[in-house]
Amino acid sequence: MTKTMFPLMNTLYNFILTTLKNPNQVIPKLKGKYNRFVMQVNESSIIGDTNDVFTASNLPSELIDKAIEIFNPTSVLDLGCGTGQAVSYFIEKGVPTVLGVEGSAVVIAQAKCSKFITQFDLNKELNLNRKFDMIFSYEFVEHIHSKHVDILLKNFSNHSNLIVLSAARPGQGGLGHFNEQYSEYWIEKFENEGYNYDVELTQILKAAEKMYPENILVFKRF
Repeated sequence: MTKTMFPLMNTLYNFILTTLKNPNQVIPKLKGKYNRFVMQVNESSIIGDTNDVFTASNLPSELIDKAIEIFNPTSVLDLGCGTGQAVSYFIEKGVPTVLGVEGSAVVIAQAKCSKFITQFDLNKELNLNRKFDMIFSYEFVEHIHSKHVDILLKNFSNHSNLIVLSAARPGQGGLGHFNEQYSEYWIEKFENEGYNYDVELTQILKAAEKMYPENILVFKRF
Protein backbone atom coordinates (compact mmCIF):
# COMPACT_ATOMS: atom_id res chain seq x y z
CA MET A 1 0.00 0.00 0.00
CA THR A 2 1.49 3.34 -1.04
CA LYS A 3 1.59 6.45 1.10
CA THR A 4 -0.66 8.27 -1.39
CA MET A 5 -3.48 5.86 -0.59
CA PHE A 6 -3.63 6.81 3.09
CA PRO A 7 -5.30 10.24 2.59
CA LEU A 8 -7.93 8.66 0.34
CA MET A 9 -8.63 5.88 2.83
CA ASN A 10 -8.82 8.42 5.64
CA THR A 11 -11.32 10.51 3.67
CA LEU A 12 -13.42 7.42 2.93
CA TYR A 13 -13.29 6.35 6.58
CA ASN A 14 -14.44 9.79 7.75
CA PHE A 15 -17.24 9.83 5.18
CA ILE A 16 -18.52 6.41 6.29
CA LEU A 17 -18.29 7.44 9.94
CA THR A 18 -20.19 10.68 9.28
CA THR A 19 -22.87 8.80 7.33
CA LEU A 20 -23.36 6.26 10.12
CA LYS A 21 -23.65 9.02 12.73
CA ASN A 22 -25.86 11.36 10.68
CA PRO A 23 -27.65 9.29 8.01
CA ASN A 24 -30.62 11.67 7.85
CA GLN A 25 -28.32 14.53 6.88
CA VAL A 26 -25.84 12.81 4.59
CA ILE A 27 -28.03 10.43 2.61
CA PRO A 28 -30.44 13.10 1.24
CA LYS A 29 -27.44 15.15 0.08
CA LEU A 30 -26.04 12.12 -1.73
CA LYS A 31 -29.42 11.46 -3.30
CA GLY A 32 -29.62 15.06 -4.49
CA LYS A 33 -26.16 14.91 -6.05
CA TYR A 34 -27.02 11.62 -7.72
CA ASN A 35 -30.24 13.04 -9.18
CA ARG A 36 -28.34 16.03 -10.59
CA PHE A 37 -25.80 13.64 -12.10
CA VAL A 38 -28.62 11.68 -13.75
CA MET A 39 -30.02 14.93 -15.19
CA GLN A 40 -26.70 15.67 -16.86
CA VAL A 41 -26.22 12.14 -18.19
CA ASN A 42 -29.77 11.92 -19.57
CA GLU A 43 -29.73 15.55 -20.78
CA SER A 44 -33.16 15.89 -19.17
CA SER A 45 -34.17 18.37 -16.48
CA ILE A 46 -37.19 16.41 -15.23
CA ILE A 47 -37.02 16.73 -11.44
CA GLY A 48 -36.82 13.50 -9.47
CA ASP A 49 -36.00 14.82 -6.00
CA THR A 50 -38.57 16.50 -3.76
CA ASN A 51 -35.79 18.74 -2.41
CA ASP A 52 -35.59 20.39 -5.84
CA VAL A 53 -39.31 21.09 -6.25
CA PHE A 54 -38.90 24.67 -5.01
CA THR A 55 -37.02 25.47 -8.24
CA ALA A 56 -40.24 24.81 -10.18
CA SER A 57 -42.52 26.99 -8.05
CA ASN A 58 -42.25 30.53 -9.42
CA LEU A 59 -45.29 32.82 -9.50
CA PRO A 60 -44.82 36.00 -11.59
CA SER A 61 -48.19 37.43 -10.59
CA GLU A 62 -47.62 40.98 -11.90
CA LEU A 63 -46.62 39.61 -15.30
CA ILE A 64 -49.71 37.41 -15.44
CA ASP A 65 -51.96 40.30 -14.40
CA LYS A 66 -50.65 42.43 -17.26
CA ALA A 67 -50.93 39.57 -19.78
CA ILE A 68 -54.57 39.02 -18.79
CA GLU A 69 -55.25 42.75 -19.02
CA ILE A 70 -53.79 43.00 -22.53
CA PHE A 71 -54.87 39.72 -24.12
CA ASN A 72 -57.98 38.75 -22.11
CA PRO A 73 -57.49 35.04 -22.89
CA THR A 74 -60.30 32.54 -22.42
CA SER A 75 -57.88 29.62 -22.60
CA VAL A 76 -54.26 29.35 -21.48
CA LEU A 77 -51.69 26.57 -21.82
CA ASP A 78 -48.71 26.70 -19.45
CA LEU A 79 -45.83 24.67 -20.89
CA GLY A 80 -43.37 23.55 -18.23
CA CYS A 81 -45.71 24.66 -15.47
CA GLY A 82 -43.83 23.16 -12.51
CA THR A 83 -46.00 23.05 -9.40
CA GLY A 84 -48.72 24.99 -11.20
CA GLN A 85 -48.39 28.31 -9.40
CA ALA A 86 -49.23 30.19 -12.59
CA VAL A 87 -51.96 27.68 -13.49
CA SER A 88 -53.67 28.32 -10.14
CA TYR A 89 -53.29 32.06 -10.56
CA PHE A 90 -54.84 32.12 -14.03
CA ILE A 91 -57.78 30.11 -12.65
CA GLU A 92 -58.07 32.45 -9.66
CA LYS A 93 -58.18 35.40 -12.07
CA GLY A 94 -61.14 33.89 -13.88
CA VAL A 95 -59.63 32.43 -17.05
CA PRO A 96 -62.20 29.75 -18.02
CA THR A 97 -59.84 27.11 -19.43
CA VAL A 98 -56.34 26.61 -18.04
CA LEU A 99 -54.06 23.60 -18.54
CA GLY A 100 -50.50 23.03 -17.40
CA VAL A 101 -48.03 20.52 -18.80
CA GLU A 102 -45.16 19.28 -16.64
CA GLY A 103 -42.71 16.41 -17.03
CA SER A 104 -42.09 15.54 -13.38
CA ALA A 105 -44.50 13.41 -11.38
CA VAL A 106 -42.63 14.48 -8.23
CA VAL A 107 -43.34 18.13 -9.01
CA ILE A 108 -46.99 17.55 -9.92
CA ALA A 109 -47.51 15.71 -6.64
CA GLN A 110 -46.70 18.98 -4.85
CA ALA A 111 -49.17 21.01 -6.93
CA LYS A 112 -52.40 22.24 -5.35
CA CYS A 113 -54.02 22.27 -8.80
CA SER A 114 -52.76 18.87 -10.00
CA LYS A 115 -56.09 18.05 -11.70
CA PHE A 116 -55.34 20.86 -14.14
CA ILE A 117 -51.85 19.55 -14.96
CA THR A 118 -50.96 16.89 -17.52
CA GLN A 119 -47.74 14.93 -17.08
CA PHE A 120 -45.74 14.79 -20.30
CA ASP A 121 -42.06 14.76 -21.20
CA LEU A 122 -41.66 17.95 -23.26
CA ASN A 123 -38.50 16.60 -24.85
CA LYS A 124 -41.06 14.80 -27.01
CA GLU A 125 -43.67 16.21 -29.37
CA LEU A 126 -46.95 17.11 -27.70
CA ASN A 127 -50.25 17.38 -29.54
CA LEU A 128 -53.34 18.11 -27.47
CA ASN A 129 -55.48 18.42 -30.63
CA ARG A 130 -56.65 21.90 -29.76
CA LYS A 131 -55.53 25.52 -29.81
CA PHE A 132 -55.34 27.89 -26.85
CA ASP A 133 -55.73 31.66 -26.88
CA MET A 134 -52.32 31.97 -25.27
CA ILE A 135 -49.32 29.90 -24.24
CA PHE A 136 -47.62 31.10 -21.09
CA SER A 137 -44.18 29.60 -20.47
CA TYR A 138 -42.10 30.98 -17.63
CA GLU A 139 -38.43 30.04 -17.18
CA PHE A 140 -38.89 26.68 -18.85
CA VAL A 141 -37.40 26.60 -22.37
CA GLU A 142 -33.82 26.68 -21.07
CA HIS A 143 -34.52 23.28 -19.48
CA ILE A 144 -34.87 21.63 -22.88
CA HIS A 145 -31.57 20.53 -24.40
CA SER A 146 -30.66 22.25 -27.66
CA LYS A 147 -30.84 18.94 -29.52
CA HIS A 148 -34.59 18.91 -28.76
CA VAL A 149 -35.25 22.57 -29.57
CA ASP A 150 -37.09 21.79 -32.84
CA ILE A 151 -39.51 19.56 -30.92
CA LEU A 152 -39.90 22.29 -28.31
CA LEU A 153 -40.86 24.80 -30.99
CA LYS A 154 -43.44 22.38 -32.41
CA ASN A 155 -44.98 22.09 -28.96
CA PHE A 156 -45.57 25.82 -29.01
CA SER A 157 -46.60 25.98 -32.65
CA ASN A 158 -49.11 23.14 -32.30
CA HIS A 159 -51.10 24.92 -29.61
CA SER A 160 -51.30 28.71 -29.97
CA ASN A 161 -50.66 31.76 -32.12
CA LEU A 162 -49.80 33.87 -29.07
CA ILE A 163 -46.87 33.18 -26.77
CA VAL A 164 -45.75 34.95 -23.62
CA LEU A 165 -42.30 33.59 -22.87
CA SER A 166 -39.64 34.03 -20.22
CA ALA A 167 -36.34 32.39 -21.20
CA ALA A 168 -33.19 32.30 -19.05
CA ARG A 169 -30.18 34.10 -20.47
CA PRO A 170 -26.53 32.92 -20.47
CA GLY A 171 -24.98 33.06 -17.03
CA GLN A 172 -28.27 33.08 -15.15
CA GLY A 173 -27.72 29.57 -13.88
CA GLY A 174 -30.19 27.12 -12.43
CA LEU A 175 -30.93 23.45 -11.90
CA GLY A 176 -31.24 21.62 -15.21
CA HIS A 177 -30.47 24.59 -17.44
CA PHE A 178 -29.24 23.10 -20.72
CA ASN A 179 -29.94 25.90 -23.17
CA GLU A 180 -29.61 29.40 -21.78
CA GLN A 181 -29.75 31.83 -24.71
CA TYR A 182 -30.02 35.53 -25.46
CA SER A 183 -33.30 36.84 -26.84
CA GLU A 184 -32.00 36.92 -30.41
CA TYR A 185 -31.76 33.12 -30.43
CA TRP A 186 -35.42 32.65 -29.52
CA ILE A 187 -36.58 35.43 -31.82
CA GLU A 188 -34.93 33.68 -34.76
CA LYS A 189 -36.30 30.28 -33.75
CA PHE A 190 -39.89 31.48 -33.37
CA GLU A 191 -39.79 33.60 -36.51
CA ASN A 192 -38.80 30.44 -38.39
CA GLU A 193 -42.04 28.95 -37.05
CA GLY A 194 -44.04 31.80 -38.55
CA TYR A 195 -44.33 34.00 -35.45
CA ASN A 196 -43.66 37.73 -35.26
CA TYR A 197 -41.72 39.17 -32.37
CA ASP A 198 -43.86 41.94 -30.88
CA VAL A 199 -41.43 44.56 -29.58
CA GLU A 200 -44.07 46.90 -28.15
CA LEU A 201 -45.94 44.25 -26.18
CA THR A 202 -42.66 42.76 -24.98
CA GLN A 203 -41.66 46.11 -23.51
CA ILE A 204 -45.02 46.50 -21.78
CA LEU A 205 -44.76 43.06 -20.18
CA LYS A 206 -41.12 43.60 -19.24
CA ALA A 207 -42.22 46.62 -17.24
CA ALA A 208 -44.63 44.41 -15.28
CA GLU A 209 -42.17 41.60 -14.58
CA LYS A 210 -40.21 41.77 -11.31
CA MET A 211 -37.89 38.75 -11.30
CA TYR A 212 -36.52 38.42 -14.84
CA PRO A 213 -37.75 41.37 -16.95
CA GLU A 214 -34.91 41.00 -19.47
CA ASN A 215 -36.07 37.44 -20.25
CA ILE A 216 -39.57 38.36 -21.45
CA LEU A 217 -40.59 37.87 -25.10
CA VAL A 218 -43.98 38.09 -26.84
CA PHE A 219 -44.65 36.32 -30.13
CA LYS A 220 -47.76 36.50 -32.30
CA ARG A 221 -48.74 34.62 -35.44
CA PHE A 222 -51.51 35.73 -37.78
